[in-house]
Amino acid sequence: MSAPSRTQLEFLQSIDTPTVCNLVEIVAPERRGFGYTVRHLHCPFPELPPIVGFAKTVTFKAKDAVPLGEVGYMQKRLDYLDYVAGSPQPGIMVMEDLD
Repeated sequence: MSAPSRTQLEFLQSIDTPTVCNLVEIVAPERRGFGYTVRHLHCPFPELPPIVGFAKTVTFKAKDAVPLGEVGYMQKRLDYLDYVAGSPQPGIMVMEDLD
């Protein structure tokens, strides 16, 4: 699959997420019922305009001890930041707190 063009990204940015999800159900009916969250999403900056990019996902737990040790833990964090900075771009950090 090729990367979306600037025009395609700008078009996606002009429509809201529910509309995109509805379109995916029409174009790819086998995706119905998959890829939706059942938890409330929180936007930390609702005053900002919509953005379009590639989700760079990670899950984390803060309350449990880190089995990797401090050095391994820091390396995992740096690896994630490298992943976010890498292709494809633009990258959007998506984090799920499992606690």
